[in-house]
Order: sequence, then structure tokens, then C-alpha cells
Amino acid sequence: MAKITLACTYHDPQGALLARIEEFAGRLKVFFGSAVVVCTPLTKKNVIEALKKAKWNVVIQKENNVGQIYRRAIAEGAKYGKDGLLYIDLDRALHWCASHKKELEAFVKELFVVDWPALPDYIVCERSKRGYAMHQEPLIETERIANRVIAHTLGEDEVHDYLSGAFYYSSEAIAVILGLQSRDDVGIWGQWWSALHKAALPRSYMTFEGLEWETPHQFLALVEAAGGIDHWRDQINNDAHEWRKRVGMAQQIVDGALSEV
Repeated sequence: MAKITLACTYHDPQGALLARIEEFAGRLKVFFGSAVVVCTPLTKKNVIEALKKAKWNVVIQKENNVGQIYRRAIAEGAKYGKDGLLYIDLDRALHWCASHKKELEAFVKELFVVDWPALPDYIVCERSKRGYAMHQEPLIETERIANRVIAHTLGEDEVHDYLSGAFYYSSEAIAVILGLQSRDDVGIWGQWWSALHKAALPRSYMTFEGLEWETPHQFLALVEAAGGIDHWRDQINNDAHEWRKRVGMAQQIVDGALSEV
């Protein structure tokens, strides 16, 4: 049986997902046997303690540096999963476990019992069309551009969801990622795909319903004040700051993808 760990990153200054962590973090740990999370230095202490209580390996990054935090999660996860790791943003992993537990459990079992070395070196876990459509327009429209550029660097005619925040990496893929010159921004999500393609490592794609929009759970008070998720999403869709932020992120991802061509 393969030895694969769950590796996550997490940023939660308000402790917004404390209740979810207390309910589901332990279940996620049971699925994998080992789980590691790299938290930003701003993450609230009670959240960190709850993760430790659930038997997670918790690492606190000294600097709030996005690219370095993601890279650290891969490096820390590699210590516990000799055959690879499943990286998922923690908030997304908690939502997946809460909303589509059987789907997640079936996927994890497949990773553990697959006929090795038949498993590809990296798997892009894509959001379903329904799940993707739940997200805010600034994310959807700017990721559309970034995903198209990534597809170009991979030589793919079909554009996939390369930015879902959920990916499997083999030990070979991890070695490629950790051998790259580090970046400080989300451009790593373009850089890593291009580098893995250049290394000629086989990849695969799988689609999951559980990767739907998880963000509202972190802002329940704002959702309630807006009159529900649909109204809150409308507010985000008309927020100039959100659009500027997402445009900037897309620019970084495009730069990262083209840096390895």
C-alpha cells in the first residue's frame, strides 16, 4: 500500500473555521494516516491548537509569504509521504470532507491502493462545471485567462482547471518542484505546471464535486448581512478591489507559467 500524506496551507487571522476544524480535521487525518499544515504567522492560536489536537503536524511559517508557504507545504508533506502527497488548501479540504465525504474517501482509497507505479506523477483535481460556476465572477474570468496560458505552455488544446487548489504529486514531481527557483507569489501555480511538463512527467485529470465554492464558510456574518450567498456573491462581483486582486493574481500565474518555457 502506498504511503501518501495530506499537505495543506492555511491562513485564518479571525479563527473563522475553528468549528469546522474541530469537526472535520480529525476525519481528514484518519483518511490519510498523516497530515501536515503550514499556517501563516497571522493564523489565530486557537485554530492552531485545534489542528494539533486533531493530531496534525502543524508548521508555522515565520514570514507571511504566499509562494514560500505553498512551497513549505510541499517540503513538509514530503517528509511523511514517501510515495507522494495530496495538496489541498485546508479550507477546501474541510469543505470537501463536510459536503462530499464519500467522494473524497473514494479518491483517497484509490490513491492508496492503485497498482504502483501506474499512478501518474501528478493529478490535477478539477472543479466540476457546477462547482466552478458557484465562484465569484472576478475569479472565474481571470482564471480563464491564466488557465488558457497554462494550457498553451503544456501544449494542450483543451483548457483544464489548473488552479483548483487540489493536486496529487508523486515523489518525482515533488523533487522537480523543490528544485525550482522559489517565487514569493501565486505565480508558483503557473511555474510548477510548466516545470513538471518540461520534466516530461505524466499527468492526469480528475473532476470532483467537492471542490465547489468553499469561501462563504469563512464569512458567515457577511453572508447573513448581505441576505444570503447569492447576494453576497453579487457584492463581490461588483467590488473593484476584488477585481484588481484577481487580475494581479492572474498576471503572476501567467508570469510563472511562461518563466519555465
